[in-house]
Amino acid sequence: MKGTQPSCAAPVARDETGLAPRTDVLAWARRALRAVSSLDSLQSVLAQPARHLGFRYFLVRGRYFCAGEAHRDVLLSNAPLSWRECCESAALDRRNDPLLRAAYRRASPVPWREIRHGYPLLFDEAAQHGLATGISHAIHGGNGDWSMVSFVMDRGGRPAEEAIDRAAAECHLLACQVHDAAARIVRRAAAGVSAGRSAGGAAPGASPALTSRERECLELAAQGRTAAEMASILSVTERTIAFHLAEIRRRIGAANSRQAVGKAISLGIISRRD
Repeated sequence: MKGTQPSCAAPVARDETGLAPRTDVLAWARRALRAVSSLDSLQSVLAQPARHLGFRYFLVRGRYFCAGEAHRDVLLSNAPLSWRECCESAALDRRNDPLLRAAYRRASPVPWREIRHGYPLLFDEAAQHGLATGISHAIHGGNGDWSMVSFVMDRGGRPAEEAIDRAAAECHLLACQVHDAAARIVRRAAAGVSAGRSAGGAAPGASPALTSRERECLELAAQGRTAAEMASILSVTERTIAFHLAEIRRRIGAANSRQAVGKAISLGIISRRD
C-alpha cells in the first residue's frame, strides 16, 4: 500500500539565486516528512528539499532496531541505478565504505573532499556515474539506531564545494528529519506485522519496509518467474532485477530468493498463491 503523500508542493518562490528561501523549504520538508507513512513516499518527498538546497541526488542508509527483531535496514536513493548497482556489486558496508566509516566515527558532517584523497578510485568511479561531490551526515538515535544521509552534486569544483559549505547546516537538519521519519515508518511497519502475527495473519494496511518495485519483484518471484521473465515484465535489465532481489534478501534477512518469498508470505508482505 502506498504511504501518505503530502498534497502540497515545495515552495516555489525564488530569491536572487533562483532557489526558494531555505527556511521555507525546510519548514515544508518538516511538515511533509512528518506526514509520510511509507519508504516510497519518504524517498519522493526528500528529493524536493534536496533539490532546492542545490543537490541533485541523495543517499540514505540506516539501521533501525525494533522490538522483537534484530534490526531492519533502510536504503533510499535517487542516484543513477548504475551507481546503486555498482555499490551492490561491491557489497559496500561499514567495513569497506569510507563514507560510512568516516561518518560513523564523528558527529560532524563529512564533506567528500576531506576523504577523497584516500580513495581516489572509488570517488572517480562515483563521478563517472554523476556523483561528483557531496556531504554526508551521520545520525545516531535511540536504541542503537543510526543512519547516514548524503546530499550529492553532479558537478565539482570550487563553486560546488562552497555551495556545499553554505548548505551544510540545513542539510544536517534535513538529515535528522529523514532519520526520524524512517525510524517511525520502520517501527510502525514492524508493529503492524507483530500485531498480524498475534492475530494469526498480517495486519491490514501494514506497510513493510520495502519499495513498491521490490514488492513487485517479490510477487513475481512467488509466481516462480525467472530473472529474465521479471526483467521483461517490468521493462528493466536482468542486472536491475538482481539488484532488487539482493536488496530484498538483505532487508528481509533471507539467504536466497526462495527463502525471501517464504518469509515475505509469513510476514504478510505478499499474499500466498496456491
